[in-house]
Amino acid sequence: MTRARLAAAPRGTAARGYTAVLGSTVLTLSATFSASFSAIFSLTMSASEVTAGPLIMQPYAEPLFFDRRLELHPTASLGSGYDSNLDGHGTGDAFVHGTLGGDAHWYATPDLVAHLNLEAGRWTYVKTPNRDTDDLLADLEVFYVGPEWDVTSGAGGARGRVAEPITGEQVLRSRVGTDLGGERREPGLYLKAGIFAERIEYHEDTLLFSATQANKSRWGGALRSGWRLIDYTRIYLFSRGSWSSYDDEGRFRNGVLAAYGAGCGFALTPSVAATAELGLATGHYSAPTFADPAYDDRFVKSPLVDLGLRWDWEPGSQLTLGADCGLADGRTANAVRRYGLGLLGEVRLREQVRAFGEADWHREQDSGAAANAELPVRDITTATAGVRGTLIPGVGLQVSTGWARTVDNVGAGYDRVLIEATIGLAF
Repeated sequence: MTRARLAAAPRGTAARGYTAVLGSTVLTLSATFSASFSAIFSLTMSASEVTAGPLIMQPYAEPLFFDRRLELHPTASLGSGYDSNLDGHGTGDAFVHGTLGGDAHWYATPDLVAHLNLEAGRWTYVKTPNRDTDDLLADLEVFYVGPEWDVTSGAGGARGRVAEPITGEQVLRSRVGTDLGGERREPGLYLKAGIFAERIEYHEDTLLFSATQANKSRWGGALRSGWRLIDYTRIYLFSRGSWSSYDDEGRFRNGVLAAYGAGCGFALTPSVAATAELGLATGHYSAPTFADPAYDDRFVKSPLVDLGLRWDWEPGSQLTLGADCGLADGRTANAVRRYGLGLLGEVRLREQVRAFGEADWHREQDSGAAANAELPVRDITTATAGVRGTLIPGVGLQVSTGWARTVDNVGAGYDRVLIEATIGLAF
């Protein structure tokens, strides 16, 4: 079971194979909904690899059943580390975590493959037993590669602690959802579309809101339409939107986030790809924050910019750079206008050994403030580095360290250091 992140939500599915610093116990549902930068800001698994806790690793064997169509891998992981800030007040503690689970691949046809990952985990703390947590993860993905269309579908859920981006506290929550998307990959008419739905529930209060105030349902979709030229080049118009509906509108407001614009993707060289999207992001909410007219943020807008550059200079080694600007749902206001830079890299040291790292900085500005109050602005910075690899077939090791900081002009902000080592087993 991967661990709650240091700060804001991961991009794409990059966090899947990472340590507690980057991992997420929540299901990532944005693969078909993400903007251009998010779409390439990810590290992928090879067909022969499986997940064991936070690790991506080679299994010991390939146990096949039903005429070699079903592949099953029991998995387990055991790790320990230290988290310097569990509650947003600087309370640190050492921990031990373990998982038991399984990884399954079903090869229905050469074009249709399903992948199922199930895990149950336990986090135990040395000095703060009230933070002990049982985690659960279920994730089903189905991939179809047709003559002209690629189709992906997923469903699943997870329960675990996730770091709140403003306060840094580790909060227990659960998330379930499903998504469906498709993309036409042949030259000519370019189409990519996706829909998703999810349910998020908090199981304990936070420093900013109670558990019941943040429970919500969310659904949405995205569409790209344009023209695909030879190779990787494509030019398109896009629109995407998501609707959030809260059980209790006392703290947060129901609303719609939408984005419209134009984008392109192209290959600069055989190993370098770039993407760009420019447009307008908007937010429409049922009322101003806290129903206070002084916030004046029932309707919010921002320029949208999403740029990405990915370099794969050898198999297993890659570097992704990105910059983005847009809107997101807020915690202390209806929305935040945010912009920032990100870097994600992985370097192959040996055949089954990788060094990885990530650095990310974003500035967020609330969409409004109370009368005579200063407009909240915060800087959120994270950095991670580590090494992971398969020691021998079926045995993997990952060692990592991470740092996160939030600086808030009207709040306390926080710092966190997280160090962790994990051993994974996969039959």
